Amino acid sequence: MKVKIKDMADFLKKVDMCAGEVYLVYSGGGRENIKQNPMRQAELVDEWRNSGNCLILTLEFPVYRDSLRLSAFSLE
Repeated sequence: MKVKIKDMADFLKKVDMCAGEVYLVYSGGGRENIKQNPMRQAELVDEWRNSGNCLILTLEFPVYRDSLRLSAFSLE
């Protein structure tokens, strides 16, 4: 799922509320769990600020209902 994040605080709050892991998918391959990962979340906040408070990410969810939790951010 591609997401467009304009409110990073709300996004990260919802990520941490998910039942399963939330994976950030990298365009060059690989993925990383961002749920309850404070170091990576801080980096995402920096990326978001540097890109004008708007960031587009690709995410994967092992637990389907977690994708529904973040559907408000979805581009698809």
